[in-house]
Amino acid sequence: MMQFEKRPTDKSIPEWMSSMEPREAVMTFEQMLGAPEDTQRMVLQDILKHAEHSRWGQKYHFSDIHCAEDYCKAVPVTEYEQYKEVIPELLDGAKDVLYDGETVMFLATSGSTGIPKYIPESRHGSLAKNLVVSLRSTYTFQMIRDLLFPGAKIFAIYNPAEYEKTKSGIPIGSASGQASADSDGNGQDMYVLPPEFMKLSDLSSEDRDYITILFAAATRDIVGVVCNNPGHFEILIKRLNQNVERLAADLKAGTISVEMDEVIRRKLEERLGKHTERAKELLELLETKQELTVQDLWPRLKAMSCWTSGSVGRALADTKKILPDDTVFIDWGYGASEGKFNIPKEINTPAGAAASFGYFLEFRPLDGSKTLCLWETEDGKEYELIVTSYSGFYRYCIHDIVKIDGKNTNTPRMVFQCKRSDCMERDGKVLLSNQLTALIEDYEKRFHTAIRHFELYAPKNGSVILAAEPAKELDAASFADEIRGGLKTQYGVTVDEIWMMKDGYRDSLYTRNVKTGKSVNQTKLVVFTDKMPDQNYRTGIY
Repeated sequence: MMQFEKRPTDKSIPEWMSSMEPREAVMTFEQMLGAPEDTQRMVLQDILKHAEHSRWGQKYHFSDIHCAEDYCKAVPVTEYEQYKEVIPELLDGAKDVLYDGETVMFLATSGSTGIPKYIPESRHGSLAKNLVVSLRSTYTFQMIRDLLFPGAKIFAIYNPAEYEKTKSGIPIGSASGQASADSDGNGQDMYVLPPEFMKLSDLSSEDRDYITILFAAATRDIVGVVCNNPGHFEILIKRLNQNVERLAADLKAGTISVEMDEVIRRKLEERLGKHTERAKELLELLETKQELTVQDLWPRLKAMSCWTSGSVGRALADTKKILPDDTVFIDWGYGASEGKFNIPKEINTPAGAAASFGYFLEFRPLDGSKTLCLWETEDGKEYELIVTSYSGFYRYCIHDIVKIDGKNTNTPRMVFQCKRSDCMERDGKVLLSNQLTALIEDYEKRFHTAIRHFELYAPKNGSVILAAEPAKELDAASFADEIRGGLKTQYGVTVDEIWMMKDGYRDSLYTRNVKTGKSVNQTKLVVFTDKMPDQNYRTGIY
């Protein structure tokens, strides 16, 4: 740990690492992977140091806390409710409330409950997130060497970096847009979508998607795709095929046939330019093929980076069908508006090393017993994640269930499993979404079939309905018997009806849940729903 001891005492750990060249930052992180306990103890003290003069720091006497054990005794586990009363102050520009200094940004999220939340970001917290994104990108380039070829392009599908500003002038934006904005100066010429695109926050999802595919269609040289939700990429390819002639006309003229702010339009059209030959190529492809494939559009495509775990990860099975067989997949990393918590270092696995330099992480066993520190976790076990961050969340229960899946050197790797809130409670029993998912996936393996989407409707009073959209030929009666029996014997849950849904049901849920200014890229479909499944898509009841 000698290098850590030499770090400048006037800089936070994220500030210190952010000042390094990328190669040095990677080497420092690799050192940290070998010493998770030392790293986590150091990070906790650093977080407390940069909040000791704040209102919360004084309330809990951060300056008197000198070890993780004392911290866990002095500070209770918190939830968003404990922060709600100070969020309005922060929105008004108040300083030294949750952390020393001012708030540099808010991230707007509806969360799993649909109730709007504003997540504050301190300067040091923002640097920690940016550093995670930078390291993820560095490892991705190491794993996918084709990204380094001259002229290689990355199709990064992202959301507005900023929706609006508070009355005090603080930006309010999205987590994925923030990550993309922070990479503007880092090889931006490789990215298909220009930075001006992130300023478009008031467009419909259809118009945002059209501009996205217009810039992607302008080049043949896309090597990698980056998106949160692989289901969104599928939808974009469908929309591209529905608009080939319109796209070709815009590419030929160098125009964007969408109503938008004229100042931004001029900048975007200047970035787009004219692509006469590409427009001709697309039209010629359309003449010879009923549908343009990903291979037709981008023959050099080699990799996709996206979420590969949880309910969103299941959408990847469908996305793989439209990608070249040799495409490799890199998990985009587990995170939330409150933080980015791991860094994947290997292809074709959702597991990633804990971002131990940016957060102090605790893990609460699912039986509710005493929280464990990162270095105390057990491989293969599931925990509820508790986060302490530079952005003012202290022992914050994020209501995510994660699984420990091996280690990178000595640091545990984390995989997101499900939201703790994505569950069904009935007759004193709790069924988690990953438990239902495990039953479905076991059936898929045993009977060599696939379910594109499933959801369980469980009102407090009334029938429990499981809706399933098959992706392959399925013996619906057998499926209903197996899943109904498994839920009853393993979890004591009775399902009254199982509905088979026709093709397109999942995509209808994506598009129906998108809000103005956002995209499918930000949409996660829950496993347990309080909305009755759409009977118009039902093909049978079992």
